[in-house]
Amino acid sequence: MDAPCAPRRLERRPVYTVMADAAGGWRVTARRGRRGRSGFSDRAAAVAHAERLAAGHLVAQIRVCGEGGSLERDEGVRNEARCRQALEWLEAYLAPWRDYRHARSLLVEDWYCEDRLVEVVGETVRLHLAIHEGQAWDEIYLQAALFDEAIVPRIAEVSYYLMG
Repeated sequence: MDAPCAPRRLERRPVYTVMADAAGGWRVTARRGRRGRSGFSDRAAAVAHAERLAAGHLVAQIRVCGEGGSLERDEGVRNEARCRQALEWLEAYLAPWRDYRHARSLLVEDWYCEDRLVEVVGETVRLHLAIHEGQAWDEIYLQAALFDEAIVPRIAEVSYYLMG
């Protein structure tokens, strides 16, 4: 029989884990597990608490273990209202790039790229922006995304092309 898969290691995303407490009942811990809240009489109450904590972030991870300690649920939870705010931030950031002449003037050897951390709606996420010239001399393609982890769906994405 195959061994159970371990959850992927997430570098930046807040992780809330629900597990049985040694003293009885259920406990919720954050990423490092040093602090948490225990004393939940049933798992449903602990999961509800973890979901409330996760709702305070753009994206958070909730991991729920069974009584024996085996992982039963491992899912990313998105705060859709904050993700919409992140998309609005990205659209505003890209506003200067919607002008063909401006975009053309910043291309170096037909390319421009940004890959850096930015603060959006109170959280630090990665911005990736790639712009390149198309096959025709008057086309410019742009793709931009905000994400917290490279292995998961993006928080916000925008892509378009400009004609000169």
